[in-house]
Amino acid sequence: MQDALVSQETTETSDLSKLAEIAEQFNDKSTLAEVTGVEIDNATKQFVVKNFLGERIPRKAKILPGVDVKVQGDFITVQSISKDAAGQTAANIETMMKVRGKDRRIFQDGIYIIEKPE
Repeated sequence: MQDALVSQETTETSDLSKLAEIAEQFNDKSTLAEVTGVEIDNATKQFVVKNFLGERIPRKAKILPGVDVKVQGDFITVQSISKDAAGQTAANIETMMKVRGKDRRIFQDGIYIIEKPE
């Protein structure tokens, strides 16, 4: 009888450790290079950059469901339980900030991914 209780306890603890591994949050870290006017619109789940390179129309990127985006100084942190959702949101932000029609060697403004989860 005690053997059955011990084996049941070990399976419960192994299940909890598996859940802890699954619930690990994935982080993508990006840096802001000469970008101001960054806002996160929680109502529409969009990342908004106003007045980038003097543009009048704000640039917007979609934040996927279940993803948490934080701006701290010159760094943007994208966190999610889903690795795909965190990566896609970081890619959406990086892609929307692409400089077109200008020499990229001179205009190095934008948002670039600097750290990815392993």
